[in-house]
Amino acid sequence: ETKDTLAMIDKTGNILSKSIESMKVYCGLTRGSFPIEKSSCDLFSVTDTAITLALRRNPYTQVKIKNEIPGRLPKIIADRSGLTQLLLYVIEESLLNIEEGSISILARIEQNHVVRVYISESILKETRTKKNPGEITLSSKVIQKILGLHGTKLSYYQDEKKTGSICTFDLQISAEPYVSELMTRKPVQTEKGKKPLIMVVDDEEVNLQVLKNNLEINGYDCILASNGEEAIDLFRADIDLVLLYVMLPGMTGYELCRILRTRFDRAELPIMIITARTGPSDLEEAFDAGANDYISKPFIKSELIARIRSCLNTKDNLKLKLELARLKQAEEDLVDINITKDRFLSIIAHDIKNPLTGFRNVLKQMENANDSLQNINSKETLVKLSRSADGLVRLLEDLLEWARLQIGSASVKKEVCNVRSVVQDCIDLFTIHAEEKQIEIENFIAPDLAAIIEQGALSTALRNLISNALKFTERGGRIEVSAFSRNHEIQITVKDSGNGMDFHKKNNLFSGDRSFSTQGTEGETGSGIGLFLTREVIAKASGDIRVVSEEKKGSAFTIILPDDYEQNPT
Repeated sequence: ETKDTLAMIDKTGNILSKSIESMKVYCGLTRGSFPIEKSSCDLFSVTDTAITLALRRNPYTQVKIKNEIPGRLPKIIADRSGLTQLLLYVIEESLLNIEEGSISILARIEQNHVVRVYISESILKETRTKKNPGEITLSSKVIQKILGLHGTKLSYYQDEKKTGSICTFDLQISAEPYVSELMTRKPVQTEKGKKPLIMVVDDEEVNLQVLKNNLEINGYDCILASNGEEAIDLFRADIDLVLLYVMLPGMTGYELCRILRTRFDRAELPIMIITARTGPSDLEEAFDAGANDYISKPFIKSELIARIRSCLNTKDNLKLKLELARLKQAEEDLVDINITKDRFLSIIAHDIKNPLTGFRNVLKQMENANDSLQNINSKETLVKLSRSADGLVRLLEDLLEWARLQIGSASVKKEVCNVRSVVQDCIDLFTIHAEEKQIEIENFIAPDLAAIIEQGALSTALRNLISNALKFTERGGRIEVSAFSRNHEIQITVKDSGNGMDFHKKNNLFSGDRSFSTQGTEGETGSGIGLFLTREVIAKASGDIRVVSEEKKGSAFTIILPDDYEQNPT
């Protein structure tokens, strides 16, 4: 009688414990604290784990639980932990109905590319507390919640022989090719045929030896450690996977896992935890610590090897994806290099040719003159030669700077430069061109205004902006260069009274595409890279460039630089 009473108390306590666990899981799912992370899963392996947990949690049951999942069934897409919990709860719901009999779990492929899972009861003797199929319980709410997160639902119906109910649910088939993990012993091979190296951490010498024997039989090399500190001391960069027990002396398995995760992410170093504690909170702690997977004690050897192989395959697949991504990026870079090369050759073919042609024509004119050389207008000739030379020099400077930017070798140093002085030097470069077009260029910048930017970089940007303003300003027009400091910024504006531009031109202004380059007011041409280069140079100086323009009303280009003079003294 005492024995029966104790058994009843134990059973009641077990039911209460499961109810509390169900409440925790349901609340966690409702709040989203148990995230669903879908991946490719072996349904046979997941079902085996669920059955093992069910038998351990229900030690007094006389019911046989059968895993009848076909060995060659394709993998499915699911959250492994969630699916394990789901199957466990479905099995335990069935155990509430059966005192004697069996529960069978099987699956088959349906036409709509899903795997349909069947959990069927064969009842020889019902329990006195038998519930009706589909009756709402806390566990059934958890089941429906997990299935809902997988995009499916549970269906109940009575079997034809009326010996029990059958429940079904559908899971999507994985696109990953199926290889039976439990039917092959061939291990994953790493680079150059090297055996995968696994670190095993356990304080029980017998466990270490058993695991070592099993792993070596299946083609793996091992490093053994008896505690967390020893594992850290023995750790090597070529270790492919860590297999560790939770209960370790001193440092726990969770703590060791967290330490390893500070150096390696889940993709670089898979970590599998062996634990007898498989409650939702325990598994949550394991995954929060950085574990890739877990296996419960006592475990089936074939399942352990299958899970290890799955972790290593996932790692190798990710490596392959990263390598493919790297190759794809390299291919895209080559395409960009070819585009850059074509643009470079186009500029050389067209824009360098023009000033050189100017040189040649003037020299030919001098060579073919019928009269003496004194009859040639020396000043006009020198002006033409000077303009061609200036244009060629500026273009070559832009090309060299652009080439440096394209290969990533250009950097903009931080130095204090006098803005007015740099602007005046740039204006002086265009004196002849401005006089020819009768355009006045005014420098309204205060003598003491300084900016933190490499002088050469600022000169490149301003030179291109002033050149652009001259190009599109009508004869007799005006260009103003002004600057001021405001809100920790230096703003330098080049404003012209030129033709301005429409919305479409403004949007493609900095593209560097010569197809958007237009002739100036007197037929001036350009390479198309001047403004593109200006934006790149200013961006490297942590600055920005803005444009305000309206057709027939001129344009204003403003360079904005951080005013960090006090923080960056020289």
